[in-house]
Amino acid sequence: MSKHISPGHLSYRADIDGLRAIAVSAVVLFHVFPTALPGGFAGVDIFFVISGYLITSIIAREILGGTFTFRRFYERRIRRIFPALLLVLSCTLLAGWALLLPGEFRQLGKHILGGTLFTSNLVLWLESGYFDSSSLTKPLLHLWSLGIEEQFYIFWPIILIALTRLHLSLVMVASLLLLASFLPNIVLVNSDPTSTFYLPFTRFWELMAGALLACLEATQSLKTLSIRKQLSHLDTPLFRNAIALSGLTFIVTGMLLLEEGMAFPGWWATLPVLGSFLLIAAGPSTIIGSWLLSNRVMTTIGLISYPLYLWHWPIITFARLVYGKLPPLSVRLALVVVMFGLAWCTYKHLENRIKIYSKSKHWDRRIIQGLLALSLLLSVLGYAAWQSKISSRLDHLSSLSQATKDWNYPGDTETSDTTPGPNGVLFIGDSYVQQIYPRIKWLREVQRDAIKPVTFITSVGCAPIPGLSRQTRPECLTKISEAYRLAINSPDFETVVIGGSWLGMIGRGDYSDANALNPEKILNFNDNGTLLMALNRLFSEIEKIKKSGKSVHIILNTPSDDTMAPTFVTETRIQSGRPLAPTKRISRKQHEEKVAAINPQLVQLAKHHQVPFIDPAEWICNESDCFFSSPEGWPYLKDESHYRAQFVRCRVTSFDHLIRLTDAELPECTLAAQ
Repeated sequence: MSKHISPGHLSYRADIDGLRAIAVSAVVLFHVFPTALPGGFAGVDIFFVISGYLITSIIAREILGGTFTFRRFYERRIRRIFPALLLVLSCTLLAGWALLLPGEFRQLGKHILGGTLFTSNLVLWLESGYFDSSSLTKPLLHLWSLGIEEQFYIFWPIILIALTRLHLSLVMVASLLLLASFLPNIVLVNSDPTSTFYLPFTRFWELMAGALLACLEATQSLKTLSIRKQLSHLDTPLFRNAIALSGLTFIVTGMLLLEEGMAFPGWWATLPVLGSFLLIAAGPSTIIGSWLLSNRVMTTIGLISYPLYLWHWPIITFARLVYGKLPPLSVRLALVVVMFGLAWCTYKHLENRIKIYSKSKHWDRRIIQGLLALSLLLSVLGYAAWQSKISSRLDHLSSLSQATKDWNYPGDTETSDTTPGPNGVLFIGDSYVQQIYPRIKWLREVQRDAIKPVTFITSVGCAPIPGLSRQTRPECLTKISEAYRLAINSPDFETVVIGGSWLGMIGRGDYSDANALNPEKILNFNDNGTLLMALNRLFSEIEKIKKSGKSVHIILNTPSDDTMAPTFVTETRIQSGRPLAPTKRISRKQHEEKVAAINPQLVQLAKHHQVPFIDPAEWICNESDCFFSSPEGWPYLKDESHYRAQFVRCRVTSFDHLIRLTDAELPECTLAAQ
């Protein structure tokens, strides 16, 4: 037994339930009313600190009393975590069967499996990427945090046992482990924000913050279980209230300043983590602890915080799927009532009953076995759905799901069909240029000897204008600059084609001018002068390319609309019987109004510089309408703005005259069966 551990009893802390209430309320508020509390997602970080503190306190107490066993620890975790989780997973699977398209249902099956195995964070990390499906179609997205918690509790009890047997300082090792997780979080958050968010080793420090506090309260080096009693000269009501006020201030400040798109967790996560640490350390006797956190309303919300967290995201996700957007305010208010109602019923009639029955050894053993069996069953069902062994109600609409995966581009790197030659064609741009590749590939297959060498230099999410730096994609500056250097200097190309998401450039809001006096200042492309500055720089570079003896072509902005995505089938999801895929179209006027911020400027500059332009509207529009699917509902898009490979291969002929060496008749290219 370690001499660093002191005996003690972990008594109920009403103020911690109140802190749970703040955490879950912030998360629910952020998801249901996004503009009301931009940083509400930091509530999860509060949960991490609370969990690290409470679980470590329990483990330390049991180690001290000689009663700790891994079996007992994990049985307790099963009784605590599994009942509400398995109920929500079961209901989500059933709702997903009724409302999700085949591809979405397969993805849900994978997430069900990840949820039962507590690997949701790793599953989501592996899925992440530029073309990752929207969170709108991921009803179990929120289980990433549960995965990180349970992964932490695989290792932490083992470490605690080892430390006590080796008589090592819990506080020192906990501090080192916290630092070992915090530093990679700081280093990686800007270069690889997705990994930093989802991977356990960059999030463990948040649980370690709570664990460190528990270790501080448990070590004999302080002669007591309480830091406050050891530091008696500081243990005054004024000091404790100052600590509590500081903690609450950190939490509130973080939630008000944080917003989506920031590099998170990073340094920003220290606000909710430090705030939670201080509030727990201050104890329940402060004004904040007793009046705010320990009042009946807060503790009640805290008691149901776990099932409320589990229920809230699937409910709001399915509602958004049905409406195709965030539901109206009245509906969201009703959904909040439903969330709280389900959470209370889950707590009262499931979790509490299991607690009662678990007091009997006979029933406790059966409960554990039953929960494990149900978890195994859900794992099997999830795997079966993932592998298409179970079909969703809308399985006959598989063409919609197939469209979302219909993308054919070798990768976000330089791509050549053949060895570049003196008459080669160079394509520069982002994913809106990448989508052209299937046509080039098909032409190469059917008419190999009559196609010029073609090279793509692209980078997703990067505006094809030299000198623009994008905060969230620092590689853009180098990649685009290199493409233009090659376009100007290489003798292998006679034609250069430039295109991209010009509207995306305007709306992203994270571009800066690397050549400006202040290269960190964000450019506002909604300002016409700033936009013209960027476009003039583009055409200045085009003039350099032309002077090198090459011809240049510009691609205008592609027709698109959020409601045109193949999975945007809101009415179809709730229709009875065998609903049909909708025919998608918008008026030509709607398209022109949408691209009015950029296409006319591009056309004007192109004509002034005598640069031919290609209008993707020709692919799908007539004089009055733009069609995004066939009359039978076969989608032309893979999402709201990118065209699927099969459509491009057969219908996008705008570039044929640039790369074909002959006018010989081409074989018929047919789309898939409707």
